Amino acid sequence: MSLEDASGFDETLVTSARHKEALMQAQQALMDAVAAIELAVPMDLVTIDVHAAWSSLGEITGDTLQEDLVDKIFSGFCIGK
Repeated sequence: MSLEDASGFDETLVTSARHKEALMQAQQALMDAVAAIELAVPMDLVTIDVHAAWSSLGEITGDTLQEDLVDKIFSGFCIGK
């Protein structure tokens, strides 16, 4: 299931392109983790995909913001003196 065909769920509007990209990256990482589990890949390798999903979601919640991302976010704001 992709973000576009999640019609069976409560409708959520994502207004930020950055958030949408992070959600799509998290979705792909989780799909990769599920595929790896189905292929009996060792769990320590599966955790790489799970961590990637967590990191992508953390970009939305602020748990895993990186300094360059913070600069990118605030570069879009015009703060006058």
